[in-house]
Amino acid sequence: MENESDLAGPKHWDSRALRVSRRSPSRLNVTVADLTDLLSAHLRPGTSVLEVGCAPGKFLLWCALERQAKVSGVEYAPKSAEATRELFRDMQVPIDLRTEDFLQTSFPPGSFDLVFSFGVIEHFDDPRPIVRKHVEVLRPGGRAIITVPNYGGFYGTIQSKLDRSNLLLHNLDIMNHQSLSALAPADLSGEVRTYAWGRLTPWILSFDKRLPPALARSFALGVNVLGLLQPVMISKMAPWLVLEISRR
Repeated sequence: MENESDLAGPKHWDSRALRVSRRSPSRLNVTVADLTDLLSAHLRPGTSVLEVGCAPGKFLLWCALERQAKVSGVEYAPKSAEATRELFRDMQVPIDLRTEDFLQTSFPPGSFDLVFSFGVIEHFDDPRPIVRKHVEVLRPGGRAIITVPNYGGFYGTIQSKLDRSNLLLHNLDIMNHQSLSALAPADLSGEVRTYAWGRLTPWILSFDKRLPPALARSFALGVNVLGLLQPVMISKMAPWLVLEISRR
C-alpha cells in the first residue's frame, strides 16, 4: 500500500530501468566500497540482516556472499521487487524477500540483528514512523544503519543546478545532524549517533540531465576514480549522512 507521506511512490521506483548484473557489487564503484565498509563492522557469519527498500538487491547479495549473513528484504515497488527476486534466484542465494509496505511489514518485532536502508527515509514528509519501524524489528542490542544523501551540503547545490525536480522528491529538512538524530524513537533507542560518511562520489548527482549520455558517463567515471583515490573521508565532501541506532 502506498503511504500518503511518500514523496516518490512505487511508480517512481518501478520506472527505473533495472539492468542488474549477476554478480556481487563491484568495489570499484566508490559508493559501493564506502557503503559496504559501513556495514562490514556489524556483520558476522549468520548475522540476520534486513534491508528496507532493497531493490535491486546488490547490497544484500554482498552481505550474503561476502559476509555469510542471513538476508531478508522489503521492497514495495512490484517490478523492483521482482528484479531483486530474479537476481537472488539466478545467483542461487536464499533470501526472504517481501513485497509490502514496510510500515505494515509482516516481519515481527525483534527479528533482526541489523536493519539498514540507503536513501529511503528522506522520501517521506514525516520519516519518524519508518525510522521507528527500523528499530522495532531489531532484537535487543541490534543496530539500525540509516543513510540519507547529504543534499544539505555542496551535493545539494550541484544537484539543484542539474535536476531541481529530483530534489523535490527528498525531505531536505532532515539532512543535518540535529534533525536526523531527533528521528530516533526515544523509548526504543539505546545509543544514537549521526555522522558524515563516504568519499567524493558522482552517483547521487544527475549529470545525465545536463550532459549528453556519453559525456555524463565519462565525467561520472572520472569523479568516481577521484573518490577511490581520496585517502581519507572529509566531512564536508561526504555524500551520506548516517543515523545509527542501537535497540535497547
